[in-house]
Amino acid sequence: MGELDELERVRRAVMVQLGLVEDPSRLRAALIFQWLFRLYARRMGEAYVTKLVKGMT
Repeated sequence: MGELDELERVRRAVMVQLGLVEDPSRLRAALIFQWLFRLYARRMGEAYVTKLVKGMT
């Protein structure tokens, strides 16, 4: 558990440095989006999704 605690501590420190406020509803939405994106990448193939994302920028 020590590594996870350290990651959490660093994440919070970075958020403070960037002046970001932790909003539970936004965090939940981001986690849902992350899950859906990973599912899409798994079904479509990582190479396809990477190419698609690169084309958006």
